[in-house]
Amino acid sequence: LDSFFENPLDNVKFHVEDEIVDTITMKQIEDKYNEIINNSNIDVFLLGDYDDKWIEYIDKNLKFKSINKELNYYVCNPITDKVKTKIETKKGINQAQIYNIYNIPKLVGKDRVLMGLYRIIIGVGHSSRLFDIVREKHHLCYDIHGSFGTYSCNYYIYTGVDNDNVDKAKELIAEIVDSMNNITDEELDIAKNRLLNSYESIYDSLDGIYNRLFGELLLDRIPLDEEIEITKNATKEEVMKVKDNVILNTEYVLKGEE
Repeated sequence: LDSFFENPLDNVKFHVEDEIVDTITMKQIEDKYNEIINNSNIDVFLLGDYDDKWIEYIDKNLKFKSINKELNYYVCNPITDKVKTKIETKKGINQAQIYNIYNIPKLVGKDRVLMGLYRIIIGVGHSSRLFDIVREKHHLCYDIHGSFGTYSCNYYIYTGVDNDNVDKAKELIAEIVDSMNNITDEELDIAKNRLLNSYESIYDSLDGIYNRLFGELLLDRIPLDEEIEITKNATKEEVMKVKDNVILNTEYVLKGEE
């Protein structure tokens, strides 16, 4: 880091004093979280298939001291019987942007872990099917990836291609999604290792610890050790079955003017 940053002040945020970190307790972390929450001006948005207890918790516990408190609640979990397709054009866009949105069920417990494995296999990193086929084999894009919204109950696939390649890219994406009912042992092993590595990295930062505590205390996430065991023991059949619940909702394309 000293070689990378010319100004010593630039790398201050990376400085860690091990002897101090080792003395920090989970109680101190929770206290700091509560201090931040109760001394901040925060807008709260609830997205997805949420339970009423979340609203009750916010109303009861997050009594912000700021006079500008605003609580907003939105349900964002649209289901459709027919795929919505929209194409728009805009000046100054060099590539067409393709954005597919899929409905998925509410993810709790084991289902969330299986969706995480599915996501890695289909669209996370250079070993994913989307990257390998759309980019490497057909050279249609620079990057392509997928992600899911746990509480909005959606899965997303995003990429940018030349205007002339929109139809080909959409066709390939559809084929790849359909192909997810047949994965290999190697793909599953890679996905498991990546997910297990992500669990290990949770304790590398306070943000990671905060987010994990928040998820387990309020958002119905199961304990971390249970997620790890589910990940290790997940089968191909379980991950392939995820495909049955990934339903295309919206195809959106933003093209540049010819």
